Amino acid sequence: MRCSGVTRFHDGVPAVEDIDFELVPGEILSILGPSGCGKTTLLRLIAGFDNLDCGEIYLKGGLASSTSTHLSPDRRNVGMVFQEYALFPHMTVTQNVSFGLRGGQKGLPKAERERRLAEVLDLVELSGLESRYPHELSGGQQQRVALARTLAPRPVLVLLDEPFSNLDTGMRREMRGEVERILRNDNIATVFVTHDRDEAFAMADRVGIMRNGRLEQIDTPHNIYRTPISTFVARFCLACDFLKGKANNGVVVTEIGDLPYSSGNGVIEEGSDVSLMVQPDDFKVIKDPNGASVIESIDFRGGETMLVVRMPSGAKLNCRQLIRSNLAPGDRVTLTPASDAPMKAFRSGADD
Repeated sequence: MRCSGVTRFHDGVPAVEDIDFELVPGEILSILGPSGCGKTTLLRLIAGFDNLDCGEIYLKGGLASSTSTHLSPDRRNVGMVFQEYALFPHMTVTQNVSFGLRGGQKGLPKAERERRLAEVLDLVELSGLESRYPHELSGGQQQRVALARTLAPRPVLVLLDEPFSNLDTGMRREMRGEVERILRNDNIATVFVTHDRDEAFAMADRVGIMRNGRLEQIDTPHNIYRTPISTFVARFCLACDFLKGKANNGVVVTEIGDLPYSSGNGVIEEGSDVSLMVQPDDFKVIKDPNGASVIESIDFRGGETMLVVRMPSGAKLNCRQLIRSNLAPGDRVTLTPASDAPMKAFRSGADD
């Protein structure tokens, strides 16, 4: 599937603006962003529930949406799993899943439909629960029923809208692994909307970061983590802080020393104000009676210790130590870079 220049206005304001991306079969794309950034609107446009104001959407090589063309949702062969699952409470597992076959495969012989029903129930590990009603199932089982109903007609694309938000933490982790396995087994292209970074990074081949209706960055989870293109992406996706400083001869001059940098958002001119992205592992925290920084708090987490370090200006950095720390709140410390690798610098004010 392909989106090209996809735009939708709500009350004259762009809810989704100039969205471009392409998916191949079997690829999972996570759309990540804060509430109200346009994630669900984008899904509704792809599914055909809303009309475009500009751009085109192509499904399996054919035009599905434009300003002059609009295939209805039932003609797109796109499956959608809603946040609330939308199961029919008066129907059994078999009846709920079979409902998905009535549209996409209603022309198949009865024996073929029954074979597909058995196949998809086995795929989502619901065999033996065919006669149960939704209220007799756990949250994870209900989600499997919703997914089975979506997969039954063999859609060309699956859309997932915050599908794990109703599950507890342990079940979320288990179910996202199961859902990923099922989708990859069937080699189905998937767009997965979430505001949870861990879910997006764990499941996706690529992640799209949305901000105010636009895709700020779309890339692999690894590249987004290592090379965010803006302070917004960095703050939203990474556990990071920012040091203020000035660019000078290949380093950023900061209150805790001169630090090498590489540009994160275009050319940085000499003498310009920059924000240097700092991740928890970037500094070693060394006890020093003459140090200019102070330990404000310590959070012991078993295999790691998180330190909040207050610098001379009052700004704070979160630092991680993987060994048992002999530091205590109130201790004076010095921060030294953990490696020679340059840190990402962003022109101050350019993307905030």
